[in-house]
Amino acid sequence: MQRWISMLFLMLHSTTGLRCIKNEIFQDFSIDEFDHDKLQSDLDSFTLSPITNDNLCRVSLDFSYHLYAGTLDIEFGEVIQGIPLADKVVQLDTMLTLQNQISFELKHYLEYACSNYDGCEKQFVLEHIEWFYKAKYLELQQKVEKLLDGPKTNQNMCVNEYNISQRCPSKTCVGTRSRKEKTYKHSCKVTETKFPLLHIITYINTDVNHEEQEFIFECHYNDCNGIGRLKEVQKIVEDYYDLSPLRKALGFKNKSSTIQSTLSYYSLSTEMIMATFNDTSTSFTIVTTEALSTKVDHLLSSPSSKTNTLKTLMICKICSILFLVIIN
Repeated sequence: MQRWISMLFLMLHSTTGLRCIKNEIFQDFSIDEFDHDKLQSDLDSFTLSPITNDNLCRVSLDFSYHLYAGTLDIEFGEVIQGIPLADKVVQLDTMLTLQNQISFELKHYLEYACSNYDGCEKQFVLEHIEWFYKAKYLELQQKVEKLLDGPKTNQNMCVNEYNISQRCPSKTCVGTRSRKEKTYKHSCKVTETKFPLLHIITYINTDVNHEEQEFIFECHYNDCNGIGRLKEVQKIVEDYYDLSPLRKALGFKNKSSTIQSTLSYYSLSTEMIMATFNDTSTSFTIVTTEALSTKVDHLLSSPSSKTNTLKTLMICKICSILFLVIIN
């Protein structure tokens, strides 16, 4: 009898599948008025529905902080735009942009995918929401701001992939640090898309307690993407970008040092979103988003009040993958 009950339970579970919050959005929460109990009550009121596509619950938290004011958005399920993460993977993007050449705007984008149990994404929000909107990284902003000043004359030289100073038509230099090889990459920006001055991307596979991190740094004076400056950026990130609250909420004691080259962070194959070419006239390896426009437009076709922000984030994610591929 017990055997038949177990079989019936398995049949019902396989029929109904994983249940998640499918299409819900919280927008423009002021952190000054944030109420954890009310958030939990609102989340509990949402219906959990069977997921039929990738069998994953998904959630994203978007926090913006500018001039001492912060807003928070939360999205669930199919309304999330971008490249879907693999199961049990956390991705945290932190971006610093300069508004009106005067003050920094800080943006956090935290995304998670899970299949542990019904409503696992809701529990993730409740466990991470408080550290997430409190992480303003003011010291990080101050340190990065000091790296933006440089000589204003002849702003057209950047360090290329061979670590040689060379003319850059856009007058915008880019440097990145690979999340796997821990190596630096130098380039000249060729796209008109406005990127953050500093974009830090952290990937955590919670299934094996493995963490990887990379950054992209953009600057506008001669050779500001050289190895010395990128090492300065890396030191600032290590000293002032504290992720211990995130690790603690995930149940990790320390940053993992395990190297596993077979880890998967995205549920889409990276080959579907990559394109590079070499411009032999400049000896720069140039990353282009033109070949990706069809893919990006498809992923970001849903109307949203945050389309421009998410499109920039999406292209930044793609470019971080492209830089990694170039290094490999």
